[in-house]
Amino acid sequence: MARFPGVITCILTALLAAACGTGTPPSPAGGQNPPAAPPAAPPEPVPGGTVTVAQWEAPAGVFNPWAAAGAADLDVARLVYGSLLEWTGADGPYAAGTGGALAEDYRVSADGLEITFRLKPGVRWHDGQPFTAADVVFTFRSLLHPGYEGDRRLDFVSLRGARALLETYAGIDGEGGAGTAQRKVEAWRRWAAESGAVEALDEGTVVFRFDEVHGPVLGHIGTAPILPRHRWEGVPVDQWAEAGESRSPVGTGPFRLAEYRPGEWVRLERFEDYHAGPALVDAVLFRVVDPAGIDGALAAGEVDLAGVASSPLEPEQAAALEEIPGVQVWQAPGFGYQFLYINLNQPRFQDVRVRQAMARAIDRAALVERLLDGRGRVVDAPLPPGWPLPGGLQHYPHDPQAARDLLAEAGWTDGDGDGVRERDLDGSGGIDTRGCGGPGYGGAGVPPCETLSVRLLYPDGDDRRREAAGMIAGWLNAVGFDVRVEAAGFETILQRVLLQIPRDYDLGLLGWDLGADPDQSAIWRCGELYNFVDFCEDTVGPEAARAQSLAEAGRAAHDAALRRPAYQEWAAVLNEQLPYVFLYSPDVVTAASGRVQGVNRDFRGPLHNAHRWWVLPGES
Repeated sequence: MARFPGVITCILTALLAAACGTGTPPSPAGGQNPPAAPPAAPPEPVPGGTVTVAQWEAPAGVFNPWAAAGAADLDVARLVYGSLLEWTGADGPYAAGTGGALAEDYRVSADGLEITFRLKPGVRWHDGQPFTAADVVFTFRSLLHPGYEGDRRLDFVSLRGARALLETYAGIDGEGGAGTAQRKVEAWRRWAAESGAVEALDEGTVVFRFDEVHGPVLGHIGTAPILPRHRWEGVPVDQWAEAGESRSPVGTGPFRLAEYRPGEWVRLERFEDYHAGPALVDAVLFRVVDPAGIDGALAAGEVDLAGVASSPLEPEQAAALEEIPGVQVWQAPGFGYQFLYINLNQPRFQDVRVRQAMARAIDRAALVERLLDGRGRVVDAPLPPGWPLPGGLQHYPHDPQAARDLLAEAGWTDGDGDGVRERDLDGSGGIDTRGCGGPGYGGAGVPPCETLSVRLLYPDGDDRRREAAGMIAGWLNAVGFDVRVEAAGFETILQRVLLQIPRDYDLGLLGWDLGADPDQSAIWRCGELYNFVDFCEDTVGPEAARAQSLAEAGRAAHDAALRRPAYQEWAAVLNEQLPYVFLYSPDVVTAASGRVQGVNRDFRGPLHNAHRWWVLPGES
């Protein structure tokens, strides 16, 4: 499910070791005077050494990935735990039988209602116990337990009986009375025992069964961290975050917890029995660093990697980091994008030519250069990295004259020469601009008319969007709009944009932080909470219904080769209809000391292949 980033994040969306708080901090990653340029890399990776990763926020010490208190904990947990499939980012895009995958293969039934995973033999947990199908069953059944209330539970509601189970929970809550919690647990036990939703066929085989075909669920299941049943089955699900097992994690991943010092660092050491072969480096150290001082930390060799996962580098930091001898800086496509949202309930915005005129008026490439220092990309359609865009998309280059022509075609003219366009609403051909104001203005005896006078909302305190709002207002005003920029606090935006009916806004600036799957039903399905622009058939016509039909077709298959055509056509519809003016996507910037080799540089991020990182000889 998509989530608002930044100002809207709160809507949507380990391990104190025995030596916690004691001991000597691990040594910095490199010396105090790194070489001006890294030495020539040997032809083959060399084992050994420690790689230090910068984190802006200190982990809370809860490294159970299903109960982690924050993203910093999840970064650590990602290297400790394993999942059934590995995200290849290619045609798959989720693959079994690869290095990091716990499954050696999987099979989808002909009707799409069953997925069977065959597990890799010989995989062991960090404590030496064998990994089996029972661990997989335990993990996924626990995620439907009433004591687990994390957002990701919604990823698995297509499992057989899961939606009905959640409705049962809601009904019990509605009834109230004594024993509410126990009644929900009893309902869960019946579901777990009778539904067959997640079942171990033998120690090496597990089958998932569904009420409906749900394409995204393969990725949801495939990339879900698996917990060891023997460590967790005696711990109440609603106590996972406080349990000691969260502070001394046992996973199947390439690294295991060695030491945790609250507020300072977490040290992971290589797991020698990792099923894909031991990692090349001896250890990975997550060190808490002030982001304002990251250039000095990299220059002094105190950290090796910055801009990783939950600790992003800002675009404006990249240029300074590129000047540090021996530091490499690169960028990869990000999953988030920014947009200008449009109140499609207003008749003046229901003509696609008006929306396309706004796209032509706005210089989106200039936004990338000005706001991101060029480290980003203009967005033409909201498909995530790894899902190819269709050919023939309209790119809407900055063309003010084309914008003016489109507005004129749609009936918007500047009758009084004041620079603001108006249009006749009743077809009489008469416009008295003294009676025109916002949408639908006009008094008795005055032909009804409206202007392109609009309010442009942005989140208060957001400097980047404040600057974007000023730039966009200038471009829109130049083609006949009258834009009044307005900052509003979170609660105000939440009320006026998302909750209030009728909605109290004209235009606004926000962004989405999306996942790897192209399914965005929560944003675009008519009637959904987050479809706050009301992109529906009754506002903009049949193309909205067509887009929803294509999105449903993309959801109704597991095979990426079958899903891709539906999502490409869906993206083309959004590109033409512009329920948002899609603006830009910031790149993810990573900086690395030259001593560290083999770090993944594509959109999957550096942590994707941490077990293949290695350190140049003499630099450990």
